[in-house]
Amino acid sequence: MSDAEGFLFFAQRLTELLFDYTLDTYKPPALNVVALCHEALSVLADVESNIIDPANVDHVLRELEWAIKNDSIAKKLLDADVGYYILSGEEVSRSEQKIRLEVLAKTLNPRRYSLACESRLAYLVGTNKKAEIDQVVRSYVSGLVNFGISKSFLADGTRRFFFDEANKITSLDQIGDFFDSIHPVSHTFTVYFKIDSLIKQIKESNSAFGVKVLESLPEKLLGFARDKGFALGPGECIVEISDINAVDPYSAREDAEQRLDRLSDLFMFFSHRSHLKWSDEAILTRCCTDEPAIAGKPLSSMSKGQDVRPVYAAGRLNQLIENFSLRGGSIKKFTQAVDLHGMALRNDVPSNQLLNIWIALETVVPSHRGGGSTVAKITNGLMPFLLEGYVRRLVLNLTKDLFRWNRRLVGTMLSKIEGGGKAQHKVLKMLILPECSERKSEIYAELADFPLLKYRMYSLSEKLADPKKVLATLMTHKTKVEWQIRRIYRTRNLVVHSGDEPSFIGTLIENSHDYLDVALTNIIELSCKEYGISSLEQAFELGKIRYERFERFLRKESAFSAENILQLYGQN
Repeated sequence: MSDAEGFLFFAQRLTELLFDYTLDTYKPPALNVVALCHEALSVLADVESNIIDPANVDHVLRELEWAIKNDSIAKKLLDADVGYYILSGEEVSRSEQKIRLEVLAKTLNPRRYSLACESRLAYLVGTNKKAEIDQVVRSYVSGLVNFGISKSFLADGTRRFFFDEANKITSLDQIGDFFDSIHPVSHTFTVYFKIDSLIKQIKESNSAFGVKVLESLPEKLLGFARDKGFALGPGECIVEISDINAVDPYSAREDAEQRLDRLSDLFMFFSHRSHLKWSDEAILTRCCTDEPAIAGKPLSSMSKGQDVRPVYAAGRLNQLIENFSLRGGSIKKFTQAVDLHGMALRNDVPSNQLLNIWIALETVVPSHRGGGSTVAKITNGLMPFLLEGYVRRLVLNLTKDLFRWNRRLVGTMLSKIEGGGKAQHKVLKMLILPECSERKSEIYAELADFPLLKYRMYSLSEKLADPKKVLATLMTHKTKVEWQIRRIYRTRNLVVHSGDEPSFIGTLIENSHDYLDVALTNIIELSCKEYGISSLEQAFELGKIRYERFERFLRKESAFSAENILQLYGQN
């Protein structure tokens, strides 16, 4: 197709959104405007029940208002200005606030909003409006995930439809077929796991969890199981979990496993030394088809962060052991935070992962940072580290993507950029400095089949074009992180006080894990290298000083040059 650039960009961006290891900046938001409406109503209800502080309402409403103003689909669906629906201030009655938010939630109901996104995307893929495609598809995917559709299911569907040679794309109109293929429809599933025969000892209790023990799979599934290598090992039997209502096999498998988790935890409460073990893979049957499916265990949210190769990890560990300078109570707190991080990695229960990470953050951030509430102290303590390294992170991610695309070509182009330094330093120069624009144009010309990478280069060069734009980018990021940390804290309280677990907890785990990793990494750097700090208080104070210096530089300078550009990397 000659006019397929927008279509290809949509497919590539969708794939990136659903990839487990995508940088969090480019993943779907935890909540889109639809979910934010319901979150606001939930927060109001919790305030009325004296579960949370009323101050949370204003934070949630400000985020909702910002999200709507930056959402082209939501604005078109409203029947009044956004200010009519979102009332704030001490003089506003809670009842009036609530009714207007309820009307807003009905106006932006999931089905209406999703159909509007699909209609707009069907038009946009025939254009070259990549920024709008990006905005709409991010919110669209966020809505699908919050509706209960597994990211794994969406990723499989995207791969089959857009990148399977058996499925030929000959018309832009076929995007409608794609939307139909992922449209959420509830089904009733029966799920089969292989499990330790130990479960037979508690067969009287199994029925309370909707669990049935079988010696083998039903005969109709034996051939499928054999083809998939799903064979019973010594000391194993089959457990059948029926009447699972879900929209896709991965979600059904997850719901079924939650039943097994609860059964296993209760068994361990009485047994202590014995626990149930079951297979990662499960075979599923569905109400409306005779074809079974197999679904594996999804990647844990704790495992989706940016990682390093074992050889580099070993080098960092050796450096830490040889040079770590924390002393006294600080090293105890640091060690405890690392232990909690490890516990979260080893635990498969999302709520436990989030609690461990939050406790680690409370442990490592000094209690006096910024004063105020617990969440304010955590936010004030983390923010300098998160902001000072944000540009470096974006540029490093782009550098890796460019080398992954065409290492030889990119290496040749970067070798023509004057000055030494690392590859990411040269990429930064290429993005921003006028004297490097020719190199940038040459790479643009080679990216016809990779519109997403071309768009990423272009959008990042725009965001980093001058110090004022960088500062604006950082302030937007700061606001979003503040909202997210408050959401993490509210969810932590929800888990502790009511045992509830929101659908978006996976995203919160990914983000909180990332915040903790950034903090711990900075503490290690400041301890092991030239500063040699000896306490956590020193680390966070130094982080604050360094970020304030960085921000002064951005406010002072009017343009970037070859002489000052590496200050974006914290180099004088």
